[in-house]
Amino acid sequence: MYILGKLKKVSIRGRVAFAIHCLKGIPELNEMNETMKSLILNRAWAFVEGKDLLDSYENFLDVTPECILDPKVNISELDTIDEETYYKLNFLFKTLPHDLNVILDKISYIMCSNLYSSVGSYSAITLQYLSDIIFLMRKNQWALPEIMPFLESKFEDARGWGFPMNRSKFST
Repeated sequence: MYILGKLKKVSIRGRVAFAIHCLKGIPELNEMNETMKSLILNRAWAFVEGKDLLDSYENFLDVTPECILDPKVNISELDTIDEETYYKLNFLFKTLPHDLNVILDKISYIMCSNLYSSVGSYSAITLQYLSDIIFLMRKNQWALPEIMPFLESKFEDARGWGFPMNRSKFST
């Protein structure tokens, strides 16, 4: 796949940014409650823009479908959201298309896959999760973003993670 060859050269932060921009091509996301949409997207962007990868990943994880819809989750263990937000997200994720929920979860997988290990020559696992997102986007005929802005976040920077970059650098 041509696009994956290009994304192989993009840092993990850049891959997360690409996945976030994929969300913009999903009509159901644009119809989402603005407060919840901002909460989710801002937490995802914090991973790309911030210096503390672990903290920003954990903050994003608290607002992912996999975490919120887990029947075993203890609301009091979600340190970064209150009970009201939990129930709003729970309702939201139950009403969104399944594939959109899967994409949100795959973004969290890209964030965490190499946190405790080396990224290797191109982080094959994060590229696989990104490939899964691209597949779902195409399957649902959701628009993919242009790849050029993401190529600026190079895999060789910061041991594969890329440098923190403002979301405006990825405007497509």
